[in-house]
Amino acid sequence: MAKYKDMRARAPWEKENNQRQTQGPGSFKGKSAGSTRRGGGQDIDWNSLPDKGLLLPKGPGKIGNDKRMPMPALPPVEIEKRLKKIESRPVAGTSLVKKVGDQYEYDKDFVYIAYASALSSLTNGKITNQNDATDFQFTPYNSSGVLLTYRGHFTNKSIYQSGDPTDYTWESTADLAGYTSVERQFTTSTGLVKTLGNPTKPGSGVTWTAINAGSSIPANAIWYAERFTLSGTTSNWSITAVGAYISSGQLVDSAVIAAKIANNAITTAKILNDAIDSDKIASNAVVTDALAANAVTATQIAANAVTTGKIVANAITATQIAADAITANKIQAGAIGVSELAANSVTANAIAANSVTASEIAAGTITATQIAADAITANSIATNAITADAITAGTITAAELASNSVTSAKVTADAITVDKIDLDGTLSVTANSGAIRWGKDDGDDVSNSGLFIGRNSSGSPRFVIGSPSSFIYFNGTTGVVSAIGVSSSATTGEEENFFTDSSQTHVLNLSPLVDEINIQMAGAGGGGGRAGTSDNSSPQSTSGGASIVKVVQSNGSVRATYTAAGGAFGNPRAGGGGGGSFAAGQNGASFTHPGSGAHSSFVGTGGAGGAYNTGAAGANGGMGSGGGGQGQAGGGSAADGGAGGGAGSFFTTTLLKASGHYVSTDHLEITVGLAGIGQHFQSGNTPNVQGGGHGGTGRVRIKGEDT
Repeated sequence: MAKYKDMRARAPWEKENNQRQTQGPGSFKGKSAGSTRRGGGQDIDWNSLPDKGLLLPKGPGKIGNDKRMPMPALPPVEIEKRLKKIESRPVAGTSLVKKVGDQYEYDKDFVYIAYASALSSLTNGKITNQNDATDFQFTPYNSSGVLLTYRGHFTNKSIYQSGDPTDYTWESTADLAGYTSVERQFTTSTGLVKTLGNPTKPGSGVTWTAINAGSSIPANAIWYAERFTLSGTTSNWSITAVGAYISSGQLVDSAVIAAKIANNAITTAKILNDAIDSDKIASNAVVTDALAANAVTATQIAANAVTTGKIVANAITATQIAADAITANKIQAGAIGVSELAANSVTANAIAANSVTASEIAAGTITATQIAADAITANSIATNAITADAITAGTITAAELASNSVTSAKVTADAITVDKIDLDGTLSVTANSGAIRWGKDDGDDVSNSGLFIGRNSSGSPRFVIGSPSSFIYFNGTTGVVSAIGVSSSATTGEEENFFTDSSQTHVLNLSPLVDEINIQMAGAGGGGGRAGTSDNSSPQSTSGGASIVKVVQSNGSVRATYTAAGGAFGNPRAGGGGGGSFAAGQNGASFTHPGSGAHSSFVGTGGAGGAYNTGAAGANGGMGSGGGGQGQAGGGSAADGGAGGGAGSFFTTTLLKASGHYVSTDHLEITVGLAGIGQHFQSGNTPNVQGGGHGGTGRVRIKGEDT
């Protein structure tokens, strides 16, 4: 009887020849719902179902090893008997898979399992976007054998597991028990998958090697196998190709021929370096049409590979020679003569710098007729090429220079600088208007700032320097020198000037050489007070005087005033200088050095108070310090030592000419703070006896700077 190939339609998971299922519910036969294989739903023993297909005749053909016969092989009586048998002993339940519309689905819900290494925006076990899941897959371990962080479950009747991670409800695998082991092994065998077997039962000549947990799949691996033991149940081995791989062992001889290769399928990226040698190229296979533009460069041509026999006549023209491709070491001595040079072929651009020297030029060959007009210009002469050594002494004389040949037009701007001029002798200015000048138009110009030294238009000597408001002018005709609006100074103004005399107002003229002036000053200290029980007399104690610096303009008006205040005077009965009967006088306040760049002289010690129970006067204070109070002698309700005087204050500032704080014609008026007077008392019948110490005098320092 003729045999027919089985052409019936199959469900997606069904294999030919009763092969084991790799997807769909059949792949979990005998496994629990927690199986890690894809489609981890309920288990179905497909072989336990009755062979309903035998109820009716099936198409002719061979399915596995089962030979099925045409319809006459099953008599109608037999069909009737089998129908009655089913009616009397029906199969429990309904079919596991049914067709709904044009799709197949299970008749009940199944639980599908998936895994992910990370989840973003996880809320109540759900994610909203597919890209919130990282490393989404249907197996629990990654390629390094590490258990993924999350497991998701999805209940559905579909016979296909969903690939959308938003369908699943997710939970952490850290809280789940039963993840006990993963086994991974690899092989470098290049055979087909059907010849590999598995690590438990390897194929002939196939070696499987274990991959340590946490290690990546080795780079030389061709196939790797994986199985899991979850909750005590071990899955089948899953064998996967590490990457696309076809070896020569998988190709039969002459399997790849030109007809099997698409046009332009083999590019340079598909050819290994040095893979194509001369025995791989047929005669005349490489012609000009087979060479891409610029495909053959110097790196593709072996040394001495191109000889005259390899070059067709007229094949090399100027367009075939790259710039700078032909150098001196590529040309044989004597190979290029006059006949090899086309007219006008050798131009200045064809001659390298310094390639033509005196030894290449025959004596007398270059004359005026060989030099074109304007051929030698400044650009043709290298820097420093013509030096004194290149010019024979006496060769360039007035006879070599045409009249008026050296004019201002021949001298570039700024070409003659100081280092080009060595003046040994007198520079005479003889012509009218001859001069050295800048800013000034002529020798009588007093309206512009600048300098003029020379002769005016009539030939009279002139010298003028300065600004419109301040200048020195010499008239050679009259012989008169005039100084208009100039200031004079005995010093440069950069020295330190100290002022301590409080009896007069000091005047300091400013030097025009300085750009800034620093002022430092201290006010005077206050006088000390008398003791509490001493009889009053005059003079009374006074505060220290302020030190003052004024910037005064040439017209007498004050531009600015700067002040350092004096210290307060001391009262009788210090109330803290000892207190009560026999109390010593209070010490005057000391002037403490202010720091911050102040001169070291700005420091003073307060006067000591009068001694205990002596009635002695307080001592005078040092610079800027207060005088000491009188000591108390005896007792009484008013008994107390005199109060000490207060210290003066410190002030400093820097005046800047550029900021308009002063001009050179200004001057400074300086007043030094007057020391405060100690309070006097009447001793018996003697009035005006000093009780409190006098305060210290103030101090002023002025220093200019030329910045």
